Amino acid sequence: MSINTKMTYLATDNGIYVLESANDRWYLVGHSLENRYITSITDADGVLFAGTRTGIAVSLDLGCSWEERNTGLVHPHIKSLHADRNNQVFAGTEPAAIFRSINLGQTWKRDIEVEMMRDQFGWSLPYSDNAGCIRDFSLDGKRIFAAVEQGGILFKDKPDEHWYLVEGSTGYKEIKENGVHADVHSLTVSPKSEKIIYACTGGGLYRSADSGNRWDHLYPCYCRAAWIDPINPQHVIFGPADSVDKNGRIETSHNLVQWTILDKNLDTPWPNTMVEKFVAAESDLWALLSDGRVFQASHGDLEWHQLFSDIESIRDIGFI
Repeated sequence: MSINTKMTYLATDNGIYVLESANDRWYLVGHSLENRYITSITDADGVLFAGTRTGIAVSLDLGCSWEERNTGLVHPHIKSLHADRNNQVFAGTEPAAIFRSINLGQTWKRDIEVEMMRDQFGWSLPYSDNAGCIRDFSLDGKRIFAAVEQGGILFKDKPDEHWYLVEGSTGYKEIKENGVHADVHSLTVSPKSEKIIYACTGGGLYRSADSGNRWDHLYPCYCRAAWIDPINPQHVIFGPADSVDKNGRIETSHNLVQWTILDKNLDTPWPNTMVEKFVAAESDLWALLSDGRVFQASHGDLEWHQLFSDIESIRDIGFI
């Protein structure tokens, strides 16, 4: 386990736990928003944002105290939160809608065109009566992308412009030739090239080399998370499953053709869980499972070890 001086924030079904590491040990230094189901967490210049099923809470003091900041947030069920390099915060909701704040959550601007597309294409969810949701954002490149569960992939070139579907998405559940599956769970833009995008979907792992116009179907499965090597965009670690939370595992490839199972110290395949998210933590990679457990491995040996075994139902991880 790498030692770092950052604060680690665990968003759980029972609030937010704050931990520090020292001398190869973790120390709990805070627990706040108790009894709140926290779906997501991010920060903008040290200001913490916690997404819940009833809105967004903001902390100006590293999680010691929180205040609700929901002005303009028409849909309060938050599914995803991300801040860009300019400290603009994007919130994705269920039903599918996108909100953006340029003043640290004091007010939220609603991108109404997303809801117009939602109604036009009939977005839906298999586990909810709501019309789709925004599961993820990718803000690392010049172009901004959003993953729509049961809707495809949206993009915009500037924060104050409209959202559009990428060429490889129809907006409907039908997949066009050289297109991407409509059930999109996460997106990663390669640091090596802004044109290279990976999408984890209900139909498998997809890759585009031209900013989302044409897609290659790399691995048929059900998946929600992938880590892309910042040096070699063909080196991928991802979490396939046979279906929703069924026989989940971790696999890797260095050429996008041959795949190897990474199972050191893991009892995989997991019959009733799968990887929900990968989080890079300095020289380590953390795998957050859908059952709320977290496993850590160094990039050097990729031997997995469970972290935070005494904290249940972890849903997201943040660092400051």
